Amino acid sequence: MRLSRYCICVFALVWITHFLSKTITVSDSKLVLPLAMSMIKEHNTDLDEYQSLFSPLRYPGVDVIDGHYYYYASIGTPILAAPVLEAINLVGKRVYYIKVFDIVKNGWSAGIELFIASLFVAITSVFVFLMAFELTFSARIAFLVTFVFAFCTPAWSTASRALWSHTGSILMLSISLYALLRAKRNTNWLFLAGLALAYSYVSRPTNSLPIIFFTLYVLIAHRKQILIYGAGMVLIFIPFLAYNYHIYHHLLSPYYQPSTLHVGATTTLWEGFTGTLFSPSRGLLIFTPVVLFSLAGVIMLVKTKKFTWLDAAVVMIIISHTYVISSITTPFAGWSFGPRYFTDMTPFFAYFLVFFIRELPEIKTVALKYTLIFFFVLTTGFSFFVHYKGATHPDTFFKWNGEPDIQDHPERYWDWNDLQFMR
Repeated sequence: MRLSRYCICVFALVWITHFLSKTITVSDSKLVLPLAMSMIKEHNTDLDEYQSLFSPLRYPGVDVIDGHYYYYASIGTPILAAPVLEAINLVGKRVYYIKVFDIVKNGWSAGIELFIASLFVAITSVFVFLMAFELTFSARIAFLVTFVFAFCTPAWSTASRALWSHTGSILMLSISLYALLRAKRNTNWLFLAGLALAYSYVSRPTNSLPIIFFTLYVLIAHRKQILIYGAGMVLIFIPFLAYNYHIYHHLLSPYYQPSTLHVGATTTLWEGFTGTLFSPSRGLLIFTPVVLFSLAGVIMLVKTKKFTWLDAAVVMIIISHTYVISSITTPFAGWSFGPRYFTDMTPFFAYFLVFFIRELPEIKTVALKYTLIFFFVLTTGFSFFVHYKGATHPDTFFKWNGEPDIQDHPERYWDWNDLQFMR
């Protein structure tokens, strides 16, 4: 009962604070709600009736297939948003006499998008809390880890600012990680793990990496129950592949094709790697230095000989994800705030942060213990400041990316005199 109250508190705090944060970064997600509305009203996924919102010849976010217009990106987040949008429309129409669907159709739905995105990140935060509690049975540690996740990472400055594909991605990845932890005590949870993992791929194709490594983990740790896990995946993948074949005449749409990533297209892998970690306006360790203590959590697990196969799977996911985003054509993610491509890894950073906090009291050397505490507090405070700026100061997104346009001046990613979070 107490755990339920904790979850409600986490949900309410994150949803309210994220929704009240002023920055709204509707860009790639411009057509998510029109697509969700098309599913509700037209029972299809084409955007033919919403052409007033885009120019088919100029807007890169639309695919033209058999004379119909389709949203080029993930359908995962729009599907998740559809029932919430329907609920908002019903409440708006019956209680406030507001026609929400008309607002979406006219392209004025940024506030609604922020409302739904914040809701999804709030739910994700609940699963991060449950994950941390499952590992420690300590509400204090779970609250601290959830605070870092919700307010000191791109979960705040990116995922809750609009209905990015990352928004659905981190929700599904946090559910799958929690389910795999629960499966250690009850293997029936493997079904939910498979279901959520498969849907994480529908939300964002780079989540093929978590699928690979978590599946290997299940084969090692739960080989006899692999069919339970596989059943969850099949329940998602069969309709997903059938949908793609029906619309695109291929099992995967262009957005999900591996060639879309153009791995290896950067000047050098080293350039992409150093940029994604250390660029003054995109680097993970510049914007979110608190993740260094997730690394410390890994080191503590290894030193105390508590490192498990699940831990190894999560480490490999983070490493392979870093390689992929460092290798693609646009490793710095274009118009965005900070390390957007690392948004999907935030539940995994939270996972290892649990172990750092859990093992900290066991450190015998007093000077080392208090030094770690000092720098943990320092990096947490700095990470909070950076993502607070991104979530509450629109200039950090619109003016920094646009004056001059970052797409035309990529050298600005390395300009230490014009830090994005200081705009």
